[in-house]
Amino acid sequence: MRRMEFSRYVWRLLKYAEDCGYDTIGNHWKRSDIEQKELFKKGLSKCDGIEKVSEHQYGKAIDIWIMVEGKISNDRIKYIKLHKYWESLNPELKSMIPWDMGHFE
Repeated sequence: MRRMEFSRYVWRLLKYAEDCGYDTIGNHWKRSDIEQKELFKKGLSKCDGIEKVSEHQYGKAIDIWIMVEGKISNDRIKYIKLHKYWESLNPELKSMIPWDMGHFE
């Protein structure tokens, strides 16, 4: 899937989240090799950015967080709802990573 197509799916997901009444923020849409390596060193990613490259480095992954009262929500039901919608958009889009609910790729 090309980055442009992925971006269109992200915008559709964000619109869906808004329609659900979710306040969201997104980050790490595009990471440099250095940023990825730093996250790996901190134990926040399984990809080291060099030998195992992250989809974030290609701009084909994003972290979207549901916010409640200025804090990141841990409401799995809401994240599962977003992921079900995400997966319905295109069979190429990957399903939820259980330990990283805000990750979409």
